[in-house]
Amino acid sequence: MNRFLLLFFTFTANSILACVCEPLAPISKELLKNYDIVFWGKVDSVSQNKAGENIAYFTVNQLYKGNSEQTTQLLFDNASSCMMNFVKSDEWLIYASYTNFDKLNVHLCSHSRKMFLEQSQDVYYTNANRTFAEEKDFLKTELGIQKLIIRSGLIKQQSELKPHNDQPSNTNKIILLLISVLVMVGVYIITQKKKK
Repeated sequence: MNRFLLLFFTFTANSILACVCEPLAPISKELLKNYDIVFWGKVDSVSQNKAGENIAYFTVNQLYKGNSEQTTQLLFDNASSCMMNFVKSDEWLIYASYTNFDKLNVHLCSHSRKMFLEQSQDVYYTNANRTFAEEKDFLKTELGIQKLIIRSGLIKQQSELKPHNDQPSNTNKIILLLISVLVMVGVYIITQKKKK
């Protein structure tokens, strides 16, 4: 009886703790609408921020959808049964979405897939019905390759959007001062005439 209970709890715990993803249809033009950013990239490093969020840092090789710099970061689950395993130098096709305005999130149950050196190891082939290379070709055909944002251009855009406190030139200051004096003299003359 004890063995039976032990086996029952073991199998029940495994089924409760296992990550359950709905079967994914192969990526299509319609399914691409579900993602904000799509790219092929290489993992540079993985870390955790002060808020306890897991971050994977990528170098983007080719950008197919969205806006991104050459390097980008993604939040991912590294604690639950649906955790993702990013390892330095691994190459991935990433399908990510924004959870907040500026935070990209990638999930195990998305179309994201890792590149394997041997086709026999590619666990994503079953759902994708395409090899990694075939999926990259599909993305190039459907979406094209987008330009990456250059950091200096991004800083320039941000500085143009910020409030400015531009000072007039010395010549403009003198002109403004003369206009102000003339307006004050005019107001003084008008008020003196009304008093009389």
